[in-house]
Amino acid sequence: MCLLCLFLTILMILLQASGIPVITGTSLPEELETWLTGEEQVTISGEVEYCRKTEKSVSIYLNHAYLIYRSKPVSVKNVIVYLKNDTKVPSGTLICVSGKLEKIPVPGNPGQFDYRQYQASRHVYYQMRDAAIEKQSASYSRIRTWIYQLKDRVISYYEENAGTDAGFFEAMVLGSKQNMETEDTLRFQMAGILHLLSISGLHMSLIALGLYNFLKKCRIGTWGAVILTLLVLLPYGIMTGSSVSVLRSMSMVLLLLASKVLGRIYDLQTAMAFSAILILMEAPANLFNAGFLLSFGAVFGISVIAPVLEEIMDVQKMSGFRKCIAKTFVSTAAIQGFMLPVQLYFYGEISISGIFLNLLVIPTAGCVLGSGVAGALIGFLEIVPETIPLKRIFMYPGRILLHIYMWLGELFAQIPFFNWIPGAPKLWQIVFYYVMAALVIIGGVCLRRRGGGRWKSVAVKKITPWILFLGWILGIAVLGIRLKPELRITCMDVGQGDGAVVQTAEGSCILIDGGSSDQKELGRYRLLPFLKNQGIHRIHGIVLSHFDSDHISGILELLYYISRHLTSIRVERIILPDLAGLPETGQELLELAKQCSIPVVYVKQGDTLRIGRQQELHLHVLSPEKKTDVISGAAETANDASLVCQLIYQNFTGLFMGDASMELEETLMPLLSRVDFLKVGHHGSKYSSGEAFLEKIKPMAAVISCSSVNRYGHPHQETLDRLEQTGTSVYRTDRDGAVTLDYRDGALSASGYLHNR
Repeated sequence: MCLLCLFLTILMILLQASGIPVITGTSLPEELETWLTGEEQVTISGEVEYCRKTEKSVSIYLNHAYLIYRSKPVSVKNVIVYLKNDTKVPSGTLICVSGKLEKIPVPGNPGQFDYRQYQASRHVYYQMRDAAIEKQSASYSRIRTWIYQLKDRVISYYEENAGTDAGFFEAMVLGSKQNMETEDTLRFQMAGILHLLSISGLHMSLIALGLYNFLKKCRIGTWGAVILTLLVLLPYGIMTGSSVSVLRSMSMVLLLLASKVLGRIYDLQTAMAFSAILILMEAPANLFNAGFLLSFGAVFGISVIAPVLEEIMDVQKMSGFRKCIAKTFVSTAAIQGFMLPVQLYFYGEISISGIFLNLLVIPTAGCVLGSGVAGALIGFLEIVPETIPLKRIFMYPGRILLHIYMWLGELFAQIPFFNWIPGAPKLWQIVFYYVMAALVIIGGVCLRRRGGGRWKSVAVKKITPWILFLGWILGIAVLGIRLKPELRITCMDVGQGDGAVVQTAEGSCILIDGGSSDQKELGRYRLLPFLKNQGIHRIHGIVLSHFDSDHISGILELLYYISRHLTSIRVERIILPDLAGLPETGQELLELAKQCSIPVVYVKQGDTLRIGRQQELHLHVLSPEKKTDVISGAAETANDASLVCQLIYQNFTGLFMGDASMELEETLMPLLSRVDFLKVGHHGSKYSSGEAFLEKIKPMAAVISCSSVNRYGHPHQETLDRLEQTGTSVYRTDRDGAVTLDYRDGALSASGYLHNR
């Protein structure tokens, strides 16, 4: 079964590499894609799987959707529909909706969550925004509707009785994270125990096996216990959203229950492989899904690697509490060790504290889960009068443990080096790690079994664990290698805003702006993932051109996370224009910098800063010339008070214009010379990047940072024409995604992230 699973995986990868879109999914014919691009309103029909209502929107997951094209129905698989109004539609209802149908967007930055790949694993390739329901059937699925109503009812019980911890129980028991606080989620992520807040195989196994064993003790027989367990387990899987980890656990539990009925031996590796085959056959896109790889990676670590490590370390010869601790440690090490490259590939960081915290979390997770389930059951069955707070009493043990997890996580977060950020490894590094790990484990087993199962000598027995450890460390060290050019500038895709990251081969990093006016939580979803993906754990300087939200919003988030110990990324200093007054966002920035103990440096025209580990980056300030009052001044005054700087590294020169207008460009003309790179001012506005200015600097490459949909019409065609006339290669974040410029051996090369996918 394991070989069959391996063969299927290799076959899918080969088919995808040959041009057959098995994993990434199929799209509509090209002529239909072109037609959809030009259509503002399209009508599609389908069956409602579920309808989710939040404070901000109402979304519908539409099954078996189709549209009419040239009088023929065309399948568009499943579609996510975002409604204009707050109408809630029962599950199983047949509806017709009209709106703008578009492809699920791809990530524009390295490290950003791949929403398209995630939805492809659910056969969702399109979404419809600002939709309106044209028709709907009177009939619907009463069973599915009852299941989702039950879920809403349990959520209300948690909100009434669990207080501020309601979001934790909703995530653990129901798979609903909409009420989880961002800070709590980041705290658990930093602590390496975020898996606790997801419906995982551990949760499903505890619930299914706990119920089965309870029913067996009630003397209803094996068949009765299995049937009743299935009657609870299947609706529960639907209620929790049927994620990959839930599907994996449900299929494995079904095989386990089948073995009970048939009197057969349950083999964990066979069940794992069989479950993987079922999931991949249903949705091949799961092969590139982080949830799929991490879920099955955890099972592989427990079922294959952990027993080998236990044999090498002679865990079975231990006794009592020592044996229990050793088995927990070995299981945690096996899971973390096997999943390490996968975690780094998707998230760019690993929590070292999680290795220790999971020694507490894994054995006690059942108590937290049981506490939440018991509280919900008592509330649902209403077997106790409302005057007796039994629901709250049953949830207290789980709440206490959750607070212990939070306290330990916050404690570990304040310890340096307890969160490692090496960045996303390359394929060759991942292969080397697994090859090294396999050689180490095989070597350890061979030494252990030599001589009829006895050690050849006491020296070999003592030295073997250290050999294994050093081999594993070598594999980890290779994962942390980062080969970078002499200088790399990445203009991130931040929507309608600005944000550039400068890195050098010496390991230095500066951040120039970082904000957006149309992307919410930019710091959490774009800035932090990019920094982690690149292995950046220290920013040697944050340069802010001015204080508009489209330049500063992500920086404020980053500083807030640092102040609350929600990220291990550190900032050495913040560089601001020397202004007479600061707007509200500027005051907020200074307060956060004070809380983080980050020094603030004010600069004006003529100042030169040396930044980096070896002070290899030279920052020449060209503007502002004098202190400007941006509080009472017009918007143009605020833009012209932007910090304009010239970045010099060896023979490379880059110019960052902020939101400078043509008037400011004219005043700076005597200070300008030819540059290699231009960060185009004011997002490509027609009031910036004048003809005389461009003729003076004649950049080889220029980047415009803007959103594909913005009310300003950026970039303006006049600006694009002027750049083209100077022979400049122009890149745009709205079309190219994040634009990376590499300076290597005196040559400059540029590429867009979306073109490399």
